[in-house]
Amino acid sequence: MNNSVVGTLAGIAIGTIVGMLIAPDKGSNTRKKIAEKSKETSDNLKDEINVLLEKVSQKYDVVKQAGSEIAQTTKKAGNEISNTTKRELSKMNGQVVS
Repeated sequence: MNNSVVGTLAGIAIGTIVGMLIAPDKGSNTRKKIAEKSKETSDNLKDEINVLLEKVSQKYDVVKQAGSEIAQTTKKAGNEISNTTKRELSKMNGQVVS
């Protein structure tokens, strides 16, 4: 999650709390509003974190797949080089190897 999202959520929460504290209302109502707004902000933050985790998970899967494909391609190329080398050495020695 980028810093601007965190900063925005924190600013909204702080502004709301300060606004409620200086507003003329009963203490019990103010505390209730603060608790509700805190829960709302917490829920929003959890949602943002879940979105971030999902994006990271997707990126990880893409990188993991690419790494696997690179490993397979490299192994195949290595085997081809090894087989070609063996055939050429056999030709030089006058032997036939499959």
